[in-house]
Amino acid sequence: MSTSDGNVESLTGELRQKLSAVTNRLRLIQIELGDETPETRREYITEEVKRALAGVPREHQEAFLANLKAMFPTWDPNVVVAPPRAAQGPTPTDLREMNDPSFLVGRLTELAKSLSDDQKETISRRLRDAGLAAGDSGAGISPKIAELLRQRLNVPEGKGLSGDRILELTMLLAEFVCTLDQVVWPTWRQMNRRGSAKRPVELKQTIGRHAGGDPEVPSGQIISDLEKLRKLIVAMISGVGRVGHQFAEQHLARFDPSEISSLVKLEGKGFLVSHEIKCWRKYEELAKSLNGEFIQDEMMKIMVDLVQRLSQGITA
Repeated sequence: MSTSDGNVESLTGELRQKLSAVTNRLRLIQIELGDETPETRREYITEEVKRALAGVPREHQEAFLANLKAMFPTWDPNVVVAPPRAAQGPTPTDLREMNDPSFLVGRLTELAKSLSDDQKETISRRLRDAGLAAGDSGAGISPKIAELLRQRLNVPEGKGLSGDRILELTMLLAEFVCTLDQVVWPTWRQMNRRGSAKRPVELKQTIGRHAGGDPEVPSGQIISDLEKLRKLIVAMISGVGRVGHQFAEQHLARFDPSEISSLVKLEGKGFLVSHEIKCWRKYEELAKSLNGEFIQDEMMKIMVDLVQRLSQGITA
C-alpha cells in the first residue's frame, strides 16, 4: 500500500497518535478563532500544521498530510477556507463535549504528548491558578502540607507552588542546616570539655533516613534534633554578645581598690607596713595571674555558663 494514499493504517502507531493530537488541536483552534477572519484562522492553522510536520519523518510526511487533509481539510493555505461550523455557533454535541470535564481532560491528555515543556508549564500553571492541580506543588505534596508551606514561606494567596523549586530549596536548606550541625556540636564539645552533653545522631543521617520513609525516624525525632541545634546556636550567638561584658565586670570587681583593701584587712598581717603598701603588694600579686591563658580560660568558663543557661540545660 502506498504511503500517500491517505489511509490512516499506512501510518505507524506513533504517527497515528500524533495525527489525532494535531486534528484535535486544529479543531480547538477553529472553535477558539470562530470570530476571527478566514485569513487569521488560515494563518494559525497553517502554522500549527507546519509545527506538527516538523516532527514527522520525511518518508511519512506525504501520508501524514493526506490523512490530515481528509480529517481536517482547512489547513492548506492555498485552499479557500469555508466558514467554520464554530462561526455559526456550536452544535449540541460541541456544547456537551466542551462542558464535559472528562472529555476535556481526555483531549488535554492526548495533546500533552506533543506539547513542548514551556507549553506544559503554562498549562500546569493555569491549572494550579484555577485550583485544579492536585497538591498545588507538582511534587506529590498533599494540600494540607502545601497550605502550611504557603503560610510559612509567605507565598501570596492563590499562587501555586513549584515542585522543582521546593525540592531545590529543600536541598539548599538541608545542606545549610547539616553544615551547621557538623560545626556547632563539635565546637560546643571542645568548649565544654567537663560537660556531659551528648550530641544527637548526625543530622544528615537522620534527615536522609526520614526522607526515605524509615519508620524508625519519625517526624518527632527530626523536630527534636532540630530544636536542640536551634537552641544551641541561639545560645552560643547570644553568649558571644554577653561574655565580654560579664568578663569585664568580674575583672573590674577583682581589681577594685575597695575589694583589694578588704582582702588586705582580712589577712591582718604586716603591722609595720602601711595599709597602702599592703594594697599595692596585693594588687601586684593578683596581677601576676593576669595573662593570656588566664583570660581565655575565664572567658571560656563564662561562655559555657551562659550557653548552658540560655539553652535551658539541653547542653549540660
